[in-house]
Amino acid sequence: MKILVSSARKDDLIKQRDQWESDNAAQKSKYEAQSKQFYEKQQEVFDDIKNQVLGYLSECKIDIVVNIMQALSFQGGGIEVRVESNERNVHGKDKALSWNWRVSLDSGGEVVKETSSWSGLQATTPAQLDSLRETVKALEILNDIDWSHMLNVTLPDYREYVTEPSSIGQRPKFESDILDEELKALIGTNTLVKGMYKPDGDRHSRGMNKNYYQYYLILKDSGSQYTIADVSRDQVENEEYRRGKTLAELVESAKKYSNRIRKDTFQQMLFKPLETVDVGGVE
Repeated sequence: MKILVSSARKDDLIKQRDQWESDNAAQKSKYEAQSKQFYEKQQEVFDDIKNQVLGYLSECKIDIVVNIMQALSFQGGGIEVRVESNERNVHGKDKALSWNWRVSLDSGGEVVKETSSWSGLQATTPAQLDSLRETVKALEILNDIDWSHMLNVTLPDYREYVTEPSSIGQRPKFESDILDEELKALIGTNTLVKGMYKPDGDRHSRGMNKNYYQYYLILKDSGSQYTIADVSRDQVENEEYRRGKTLAELVESAKKYSNRIRKDTFQQMLFKPLETVDVGGVE
């Protein structure tokens, strides 16, 4: 029996997909706008602290980099200041040390400081001794700053700024459903569709490899599975392998050895866009 599937369902799915994409893009845009505003406000706080720290260290004649970030260890959000010197110049000949100095407030508001060095001390030349003196100067300044006051600021609350979700929800399987409609339309038309070998049985070792393919005739749709018949690529593409039979006759014989396969597995096997062969000759 020839089964005819209207293209109306496919057209409807395409419209639904396009509408979903449009609605989701609009939702994402709202989310990104709110996120951008939040991070800009947060950065304003970070930049103010950074400029204060750089101001304190402005007379230090060594390479200094100041980074401000949210302290991950602080419950509810806090600020960590990280000051680095010569960490990108570990092998420099004229510097004494490569080091970093960090400070944040703990959950009780107490100042927590840490230091570390990624290089050994170099202090055998006048330039290195100057660098060492400037390092001590910078560290003295950093330790004298009133961090409990400087870091006692309120960061913007992410939840107050970002109230929109990033998407409208889980994306439906539009492509799979559209492909399903295309495959349903082939049932009863005696049309072969090109696909890779099934990833099971004696061909399992070849896997889903496009270099190993054959053709399939879709005989039936049972909801979650297709009933299909296999036809070899040699018989479809080379007349000499048909042994005097027509392709239509070979396909008719193949129907006797049909098997069922999960829809998602079969769809993964197919070449996309679909490559089909109209067998003809058999109604």
